Amino acid sequence: CGAFVTFHPSFGSMVSYSRGVRGGLPAYMVTPSNTRSGGPNFLGGQHAPFAISGSPNSKGFQVRDVVLPSGIAEGRAQSRRARARRALMRPGAGMELRTVNTHHVAVSVYEAGQGDPLVYLHGAGGLAPGDPFIARLAQRWRVIAPLLPGYGPSAECESLRTMLDVTLHTWDVIDALGLTNPLLVGHSMGGMIAAEMAAVAPHQVSRLALIAPAGLWLPEHPIPDIFAMLPYQMPAVLFHDVEAGRKAMTAGARMDDPEWLKGFLVTNARQLGMAGKLLFPIPDRGLSERLYRIRARTALIWGESDRLIVPAYAQAWQAGIAGATLISVPRAGHLAPQEQPEAVAQAIAALA
Repeated sequence: CGAFVTFHPSFGSMVSYSRGVRGGLPAYMVTPSNTRSGGPNFLGGQHAPFAISGSPNSKGFQVRDVVLPSGIAEGRAQSRRARARRALMRPGAGMELRTVNTHHVAVSVYEAGQGDPLVYLHGAGGLAPGDPFIARLAQRWRVIAPLLPGYGPSAECESLRTMLDVTLHTWDVIDALGLTNPLLVGHSMGGMIAAEMAAVAPHQVSRLALIAPAGLWLPEHPIPDIFAMLPYQMPAVLFHDVEAGRKAMTAGARMDDPEWLKGFLVTNARQLGMAGKLLFPIPDRGLSERLYRIRARTALIWGESDRLIVPAYAQAWQAGIAGATLISVPRAGHLAPQEQPEAVAQAIAALA
C-alpha cells in the first residue's frame, strides 16, 4: 500500500490531469499531516496541490497560508496566489445554490460568504447567480438569498395568493434554514416582504435594512406601472446612469434567436406572475397600517435618482417606522445595489 501511495499520483492530481489545469491554479489542497498523498509524481508539477500546514483536527486550527508545491518558484507562486484571489472575488464566485423544502413549495436559495447571517430578499427583477452586490455582501456576512416561487429554479406555487401568504412563506424558509434573528435586508419588492415580516413578527427581527422598498402608495407620487412597460423603457426609471443601465439590461440578449426569446418570455411570465400578486395593480396591501409594529433598528437606503419609487416615499417610511434612519445614496437610481454596491453595503453595515 505504501509503495502504491508513493509511486502513483494522488486522486486529486489525476482529476487535475483529466480535466486540465484551470487558470494555472492547483486543483486541490492537501493536509500532509492527515493524508498520504502521492502528489502528482509522473504527471508533472503543474498537477501538484497546495498543502495546508497543521491538522484540521487540532484545537484552534486555522488556514494561515499554503505551502508551495515542490519545484514551484516563488514568483510563479505569487502569480498563482493573485489568480486565486481574483477567482474568489469575482462576481458569483463561491455562491452555492441549494433547495429548501417548505410547507407550500420547495424553493432555491443562494448562499455565499461566512460570518453572521444576512437574509437578502430580491426585487421583482429576481437575482442572478453572478450578482456583484451579493458578492460584496459576502465579504462580510454569510448571505442567504432565497428565490421567490417562480423565480429561477424555484417552483411556482398557486397556493401563495396574498401578501400574508408570501410573508409567512418567507418565515417558513428562514425556519427551514435554522436561522434565528438574521440581519434582514430587502430591495424593492423584497423590501416590502421584509417589512411585512418585521411587522408580523416584531420580536424576531432586530435589524432591518430596506432598500427603496415597495409597499406604500402616495397618490401625489404614483409609482410607474412596471407591468405596462416595454423592456426598452425600464432603464430610464431604474438607473441613475440610463445608458449604462441599458447596456447592462441588454447584455447577452439575442432577440433574433427564437429559442432565447422563448426562454426570456417564459422566465418573464413566471416572475411577473409571482410579483403581480404583491405589486399589481398598485403595490399597496395595507402595509402603512402595520409599520407601527416594527421594532427593529431600521435603515432606509435610497438612491437619490430613484425614478421608480421616488425619494418622497423615504420620508413616508421614516415617519411610519419609529427610529428609522435614512441613508441617501448619490449617483444611484432604484437599482442602487447594482449602481453603488459599496455605498449600499456600508449603509447596511451600520446596523451590524
